[in-house]
Amino acid sequence: MMIHWLIQTIDDHPALKHATPPEGLLSDQEWGIFTQLKTEKRAHDWLMGRWTAKQLLHQLTQAPHSTIRIFNHANGAPYCPDFPQYSLSISHSGDHAVCAVIEGEGLQVGVDLEHIEPRIDAFVEDYFTPEEQASIHQCEDKDRLVTLLWSAKEAALKALHIGLNIDVRAINCSLDTEAAEDWNPLTVSYAQPDSLTTNWYDGVPKTSRGQASGWWRQEGEYVLTLIALQTETAQ
Repeated sequence: MMIHWLIQTIDDHPALKHATPPEGLLSDQEWGIFTQLKTEKRAHDWLMGRWTAKQLLHQLTQAPHSTIRIFNHANGAPYCPDFPQYSLSISHSGDHAVCAVIEGEGLQVGVDLEHIEPRIDAFVEDYFTPEEQASIHQCEDKDRLVTLLWSAKEAALKALHIGLNIDVRAINCSLDTEAAEDWNPLTVSYAQPDSLTTNWYDGVPKTSRGQASGWWRQEGEYVLTLIALQTETAQ
């Protein structure tokens, strides 16, 4: 299983600093979407994500940026109709954006980028499973671990093509090893999508749960996570 990824910052293209589409980046359809964005922040994030995703797909296919169209399904998941063999996921945080791409029948990928920062205790109590909370309380670097576990949940929900309209305790994340300098493994267990409801945490039998492997790494002041799933378990 090969996951390609690319992280970029706003400094990688001068036009991005002004929320201006670089020349040749967007197709006519994408221009129409861009002009409907209501705020400068939304336009900035959208452009950063598209620029990064198209840069990565260009590296893989050699196709011109304007011929690589990226749209969103109704559930928010991005897709490229011009290269349907690839599943892709996009995330942005601050002045950074990241895209991950996986090729293969039945594979879906989720990526998330989060800035490491303190979060209040109520956040941990409300959004993390008892197992995750136990790991957090035992950890010396609490801010990074909370950020990492949250990022893994976000990446898993993206791979499942499900938004944050569910109880995020449906996703339980555990780290497999101590942190290394490169990619580190993690494991997520999750309720099968037909069990993912707002009251999931009230009780779902183990037979209704799935499991997936993931990876994480620290990028400066950010945490980057990847999750890959087979479509059979993601549908």
